[in-house]
Amino acid sequence: MGGLENLTAWFKSRAPAFANTARYAGLPLPKGVLLVGVPGCGKSLSARAGQSEANLRMAIQTAEAVSPCILWIDEVEKGFSGVRGQGGEGVAARVFGSFLNWLQDKRSPVFVVATANDLSGIPPEFLRQGRFDDIFFVGLPGDREREAVFRVHLARRKRDAGRELETADMAAAAKETYPLSRSRAREIALLTAWASRNAKAASR
Repeated sequence: MGGLENLTAWFKSRAPAFANTARYAGLPLPKGVLLVGVPGCGKSLSARAGQSEANLRMAIQTAEAVSPCILWIDEVEKGFSGVRGQGGEGVAARVFGSFLNWLQDKRSPVFVVATANDLSGIPPEFLRQGRFDDIFFVGLPGDREREAVFRVHLARRKRDAGRELETADMAAAAKETYPLSRSRAREIALLTAWASRNAKAASR
C-alpha cells in the first residue's frame, strides 16, 4: 500500500496483542477497526465475510472457529441499509442488532475490519464506543501518498509496449480521467467534514 502511514502503524502496534504471551498476560484482544472514506482510496485493500440471520450466524461461527483471524466486512453500509426505516422491526433490523451485540460482547480473537463509503444511513449506535477500537478516515491521497502509490505500481509494471514508462505517459493518462475529487466533490467534502470530528486520519 502507498501512504496510509497512520493506519499501518496502528495495525503494527496492535499485532502483538494476538500473541499467546499477550493472552497469557490477560491483555484484552483488539476488537476491530472501521475504515470510512472515499471510494477507491484503499479501504478494502487495507483489509484483504449476510443477507439473512442464518448467514450472519454462520459467518460469525466460521470466523470464531478459525480464529485468530480477520473478518473483513466490505461496504458495511450496504449490508445494513434500511435499518433505520424499519424502526427496530424486520430482518435487517434483527441482523443489525445481532451483529452489534456480537461486536460488543465477542471474546474470541476475531479482529473485524469494516469499510464504509457513507455512514449516513447507518444508525449511530454502530459507532458507539466499544464496538470498534478506532475509526480511521481514508481520504483522497495527497502528493506524498500519490508518489508512494505510483512507486508501488511502477515497481510491478516496469514496461509498457516494450519500452520504459515515462512521466509523459502518466501525465497523458491522468488527463483522460475525471477524478472523484471533481465528480463527487460535494459528497467528499461532507464526508471529510464528518471525519474531522469523528475519525482519525489514515495518512499523515
